[in-house]
Amino acid sequence: MNIKRYKKEFNSKGFFLIENFYTKEEVKEIKLLLRKANKKKIIKTEVKGKFIRIENLKHTGVYNIIHNKKLKKIFDIFNFNPVLFKDKYIFKQKGIENSYGLHFDGLFKSYNYRLQRKTLGWYTYATKFFSMNIMLDNNSKKNGCLYVHKKLKGTPNSLFKKHIKDNKPFFENKKIKRNSLPIECPSGSILIFDNLCPHYSKNNKTEMPRGNIYLSYCNSKNKKVYHQFDYDKKLLIQNIGQKEFDNRTRK
Repeated sequence: MNIKRYKKEFNSKGFFLIENFYTKEEVKEIKLLLRKANKKKIIKTEVKGKFIRIENLKHTGVYNIIHNKKLKKIFDIFNFNPVLFKDKYIFKQKGIENSYGLHFDGLFKSYNYRLQRKTLGWYTYATKFFSMNIMLDNNSKKNGCLYVHKKLKGTPNSLFKKHIKDNKPFFENKKIKRNSLPIECPSGSILIFDNLCPHYSKNNKTEMPRGNIYLSYCNSKNKKVYHQFDYDKKLLIQNIGQKEFDNRTRK
């Protein structure tokens, strides 16, 4: 692995891709663990009777495979110790709306009922974030791969004021969309990107489902930040209702 190259790409563009990072056997085992997940511990979202998302992957056992020695070497490129912040498994299928509009990860305004004040998304918990997209199937334009733009310059507050101005993270910008790179690659590949890289995806138009895991990490010194974020999210849903929460997370 060319660690220097990945570090240079991350510092210049805000993202880098490593193809075939996980073996076929590892991908197969991750998929098996997801299928066998304890339904009482995970958060499962369904549309038209078919599941499209699983959250709380810590309960599935996939991290025993994902957090291997190779990944730890990759994480050495960051000037902080990455702490797991949130996770999700997205399962795209034909005929189900599963695109995701242009957005920055974690950049939105929301009322935090634990703190009893309005906060700036993820920045309630830490100051630096990056996400890792693990492709469990081949990713292509046809099956809804991720499109990623290089990291935009500016502070989280300035980018929010310029592009968002809402409790929804989505925004429209034809130039950013036009200059975003489609991440087409084989299963087992990983994409690591800064949360201030705008990105989006389209629907899966093929007959075969496409599954990706998205893991976000941060520089929080709170080792329980994963549980804190999960608790705050549940508290928000209790107060605004599931319907309103779902509306905020859709384009």
